Amino acid sequence: MTKPVTRERAGLSLRDMRSRPWHSLLLIALGLSATVSASTFAQAPARDRTAHVRFLALNVAIGATASIARAVVTGAPLRTTITKGLVGGALMSTGMELIGTESPATRFAGLQLTAVGASVSRNADTGAPLLSDITLPIYPFYVRVRPGSSRPVTARLSATSAVSLASVLTGGRRPHMDWGATLATGAPVLRSPRWRLPSATCGDLCEGAFAQHSAGVIVYSASAGTDYDLRRTLAHESLHLAQQTRDAVLGGITASDAALARLGTPGRSLSRFLVVDFLMPLRLVDEADARVRGVRRRDSWYETEARAFAPGGELR
Repeated sequence: MTKPVTRERAGLSLRDMRSRPWHSLLLIALGLSATVSASTFAQAPARDRTAHVRFLALNVAIGATASIARAVVTGAPLRTTITKGLVGGALMSTGMELIGTESPATRFAGLQLTAVGASVSRNADTGAPLLSDITLPIYPFYVRVRPGSSRPVTARLSATSAVSLASVLTGGRRPHMDWGATLATGAPVLRSPRWRLPSATCGDLCEGAFAQHSAGVIVYSASAGTDYDLRRTLAHESLHLAQQTRDAVLGGITASDAALARLGTPGRSLSRFLVVDFLMPLRLVDEADARVRGVRRRDSWYETEARAFAPGGELR
């Protein structure tokens, strides 16, 4: 006679689900990522599937590595920390998948989900609930959400994003703000009067870049809708925006707070309103990797990852 499977004998009981919600969240994130991935393959046949799968796995590895590093420093339980880091990495992958669908309707959600995943990985060494401290980007600001605290929602200005936006708006040929794309993206998106954007990474046969991302600001050229698909290109640049966010949440904001704290009371007061996010660890890794391998900028890790999720950022 076959004995019924009880809740206690199941591999993951309801009690486990309640006490360790990140297990459920990990399964949901991986399932959503696979679903979005399948639909995106149908929409973007030019995507390199091998590279795509590799970078999906890389984001999970980045989340786990970030959590392990913090656990080593703080002495937090390694097993729990790794599990939470995997959850964060899976959420980052899912967020990038949403951006990679090239749909304006999912672009903002993808950016925020990437930020949530990075926040989970960053906070993995604490005993607090999984979503107790989340940083969300509304460039040029970082919005910090801490439910239950005395100040549950606060905002700080990103120094690099503010400088980038000011530089673009005061340049010789001033672009115009595309408010629709800005709201759909979660960052300033501007239309330049130039037919192509000057690019230091563009080769001799290249007329210039279709669009560019710089520190939370996206600019696209006047040839939008004629020589290239604007929606596809904005998805590619939004992947760079997600990379910027991932780097800032995992390391840039923490580095800024630590540097300002060394200035004493004035620095700590300033850190309540400003993030000096010039030190971005993953960006430094990207630059170092490109130099060591001796590759062109468009073949760097960041560019290859962005093309793996959204292949529309080619230069002409």
